[in-house]
Amino acid sequence: MAVNFSGYHPYHPFPSQTGYIADQSQLLDITGRGPNSTGTPPKWSEHHRPSTDTYVPSDQVYGPIKMPDSFSFTVPDQVGHIDMETGTITWKENAEHAGERVTVSFPPKERPMLDPYDYYTDDPCSIRLERIPASERGETVLHDFLRQDGGTLIDAARHLAAKGAITSEVCKTDLDAFVKDTLDFFTGGRYTQQDISVLRGQVDQVVRELAEQSKAGKEMDIRQVRTRLTIAGADTSAADLFQFHKVGRILEDSLREHGGTLNIVEYGKTGVTVAAAKKFAADHGALGKMFRQTVDRLYEQHRKMLYDTQHKHIDSGRYWNPALFHDSSVTGLEILDVYAKADFGNPAALAQAHRTASNMVLQHCHRFNLPSTRYVDQHDKTSIEDYAAWVNSQIFG
Repeated sequence: MAVNFSGYHPYHPFPSQTGYIADQSQLLDITGRGPNSTGTPPKWSEHHRPSTDTYVPSDQVYGPIKMPDSFSFTVPDQVGHIDMETGTITWKENAEHAGERVTVSFPPKERPMLDPYDYYTDDPCSIRLERIPASERGETVLHDFLRQDGGTLIDAARHLAAKGAITSEVCKTDLDAFVKDTLDFFTGGRYTQQDISVLRGQVDQVVRELAEQSKAGKEMDIRQVRTRLTIAGADTSAADLFQFHKVGRILEDSLREHGGTLNIVEYGKTGVTVAAAKKFAADHGALGKMFRQTVDRLYEQHRKMLYDTQHKHIDSGRYWNPALFHDSSVTGLEILDVYAKADFGNPAALAQAHRTASNMVLQHCHRFNLPSTRYVDQHDKTSIEDYAAWVNSQIFG
């Protein structure tokens, strides 16, 4: 089972959203047997068993029968022979080891170690399977580093544990991509061949440590890796690198195109995510400074995307009042900035951001004689605060 080093879980507050996990304590018991039962069990929920000759272990009602590690028996003094045609049994005296106590063992079969790169053969006559970067597959991603969730390192560690050496060219290519994606993400493309060489050697050592964990029968744990990583001169642990990755995934999920109306909730959620990423960066030294520059770069890229997309629609003539929607677009970006510049984790700062955003919306409404109740809602503020609490639990919890 692959280990997800990022630990990222998308934000899905509503049951209609994909990935929503229900609170089991709030579900109704329709089987008729639980404490929250609402009736008798339906027929399809009952389990029917054969009436005779059915072996059910006392500690295991359903599922495959678990064999013991060993069992003992006494060799009988008689042996029965069954005539399959008549069903009669003929007993004969047993002269071999009669009465002796015998123990039979069932040692567990040694499972072969999985080598994922066995599927990525370099044989020119076979189908060659390669990992294609998400951006090249047509997926919308901020950066390919945000798809490097640790699978490459895990597969390489399994391959190393199985083969004793990195023998697959595909494995080597994947590790090269991991190194370059990491450097590119943090430096904005400003890295050297020396940076690649240093980090590649350190990543190889991380893979060796993970392989040793696997060979020792342990689950691979990036937190137990001692090797430090150097990213364009900035030092970090392997575990912290994937914490940066997790924050980046949360940021990516929030940097998406907003609706055509002035929606405080959408701008607010994106803004507080940016504010949280900046706070995280401030607490993580030299690499944090590089991460902050990446956050700023992605944020400006997002603002430009919003502006260009919305004004493309305005210029197309699809809106009945271009001036109103232009003002709505500009006001939305200003609200986005208000939340992005707030001191994340400070309730007073978030409350001030709410007031400033509400005032901006009111001014927009007054300029175009719009009913302010259409835009300002206490529920919006609560939604932003709930989301900010989730972001806090994911990044700083």
